[in-house]
Amino acid sequence: MIAQLIWSEGATVVLGDNPIRRTEDDVLGRAGLSRSIADDLLEVDASDGHVVAILGAWGSGKTSLINLIKLELDSSSVPIIDFNPWMFSGTEQLVESFFGELAAQLRLKGDKVSGIAKELESYGEIFSPISLIPVVGGWFDRARGVVTSVRKLQEKNRGSVVERRAKLGGHLRELKSPIIVFIDDIDRLQTTEIRDIFRLVRLTASFPNIVYVLAFDRSRVESALQDQGVDGRSYLEKIVQTLYNLPRIPDSVLWREVGAALTVSLKNVEQVQRFDEDRWLDILAEVIVPLMANMRDVRRYAASSRRTVSALVEQVELSDLLAMEAVRVFLPDVFRLMSENATALTRTASWGSSNDPAEEEHRRAIAAMIEAGEDRQDVVQSVLRRLFPAALRHIGEGAYGADWASTWLRGRNVAHPDILRLYVENVAPEGLLAFSDSERAARLMANADDFESYLRSIDPSRLEDVVAALENWEDEYPGSAIVPASSVLLNIIPEMPEGRRGMFSSPDRRFAVSRVVLRLLRRSGDHSATESAAEEIYSGLHSLSSKREFLRIVGRGKNEEKERITSVDFERKMEKRLFEEIAQSSTSDLGSEWDVMRLVLFAKEVAGEDGFQLSLDDVDLNEKLLRAACSEVRGQSMGSRAVVRINRLTWDALIEALESEERIALLLDTLRERAEIDPSLKELVLLADKYLSGWRPEDF
Repeated sequence: MIAQLIWSEGATVVLGDNPIRRTEDDVLGRAGLSRSIADDLLEVDASDGHVVAILGAWGSGKTSLINLIKLELDSSSVPIIDFNPWMFSGTEQLVESFFGELAAQLRLKGDKVSGIAKELESYGEIFSPISLIPVVGGWFDRARGVVTSVRKLQEKNRGSVVERRAKLGGHLRELKSPIIVFIDDIDRLQTTEIRDIFRLVRLTASFPNIVYVLAFDRSRVESALQDQGVDGRSYLEKIVQTLYNLPRIPDSVLWREVGAALTVSLKNVEQVQRFDEDRWLDILAEVIVPLMANMRDVRRYAASSRRTVSALVEQVELSDLLAMEAVRVFLPDVFRLMSENATALTRTASWGSSNDPAEEEHRRAIAAMIEAGEDRQDVVQSVLRRLFPAALRHIGEGAYGADWASTWLRGRNVAHPDILRLYVENVAPEGLLAFSDSERAARLMANADDFESYLRSIDPSRLEDVVAALENWEDEYPGSAIVPASSVLLNIIPEMPEGRRGMFSSPDRRFAVSRVVLRLLRRSGDHSATESAAEEIYSGLHSLSSKREFLRIVGRGKNEEKERITSVDFERKMEKRLFEEIAQSSTSDLGSEWDVMRLVLFAKEVAGEDGFQLSLDDVDLNEKLLRAACSEVRGQSMGSRAVVRINRLTWDALIEALESEERIALLLDTLRERAEIDPSLKELVLLADKYLSGWRPEDF
């Protein structure tokens, strides 16, 4: 399973964003620190109160540490009080609620401390006498008599503050152990609320035997306390006596916990085919771990990765996916620029590209990505090195040519533009769809029936692209695939839409097949093995056109002996064999061929002085010849986006096939009746008449 590939052994898995509540869940090794702090709290001189601060950034584990401290204190008789400031606002309400909450919780602690609960509650009531009046409503502001009564009650109560404070202090001083009050998540409050909390602490911190444990992000609180020229740090130092800074999580722990979190997050993802474990270690060390400061980052990253990996794991290499997720989650500005400048990241170097104006534009785009990383520019550069090698030339670290594109595509790396586009848009580009289909097809090449069945299941409009993409798997072609795969590919050529490319347009549907077949034949080894395979392939071909195309492939490199894949004698023998089959075919049989013009030209070339003349008594064959001689020329006028399409005839080839213009005229005569009911054929007949009259296009 995928989890086994990325799991770091020895990690304790704690997924989710909740703080831990058990010592056995302490994955960061902070049990020792919690024990030390608990001992300090029990031994601190709290005769005049004491304030302790636990400092750490958001997500650094302050709440988890507090829970561990409470576990250590459980074995003592110390009363522990939790005060949640989120429920109250305003200094007076906070003070009243604070003492009310202390009183309520102390009543639950037993007789030893419940005796002072009433004094605490009474003291808190002094600060908000309005709460004692049950007639608060919409008419309250208009009830002047009530307001007057409240004011008098307030003055009376405040007059007894000193007396009640002294009485409460006496009761607290009699306690054998201090009351420890924990106030967490202060840094999540609004600025005014943070100030109110510290006013509360300042107002009550001098009570004997009350020890505050405050947890917050120091920079956030100091900024909130900064008010009208008052230094926030100095203000804080006047209130807090003891500071504990949470230690930074070691990289080794983050390594372990990232692996553990991903193990749980991705446990339902199926077995992956593409996971480069060597690259993963580099990516983990240089990209992912440096972007994480705490366990909250780990959990947030794991949760985000789960969704993306589940959707794309079959189409994008896993370590690339996990690296890109880290950039997306922790460096959103960099990710946005990467999404907008995919070409700058994936375009390979080419000869003369240094003079391309786009190169300077791409260099600026890469520089902007690095700058957007701010204090994490080193991580952005590592992302380029590990994920986008084509972009390295823009920062002076080497150049990768176009030959690398196939490697990246096969590896499903985001270094290839189609794979990056798939990740960014979560929509597979056409080229990637063809590549995915070709990957499945490549696994079936050794079985003719399965291979042909799969290719025929593909939409014909995409078939040529899929066949062309088979080249990417050349190094993995098994020897057992040479004969069956070559036969299937050559037989399936007529299933590929021809369009209006014309006889001599390049490339056409034949070339996608011929390139793959040639690569298959080269897997045979020496001439003898190749010729044996070629004999078998030829016998399995269904049409003369496929056989002629196959012989064209076999004869490649005939002018360069070192490029030959078969001997000259073998080629001549096979050419003679095909010629005899063509010569013995009826005109109706030839009319059913998908590449009749090339068949006729081939037969005339092989016949030589003996000659080969095609009969013109089959209208279907004649129409096919004329249509095969037609090609489409496209052009644009300067300043116009409109594409002009004009039909042209490969006139010399048509004369060679039929031997003279007189025989072309005879061919046209056989087609005129049919042309009256077929507009496209009529257009070709009229065009051929123009050629017969001596007309030639300007670019002839």
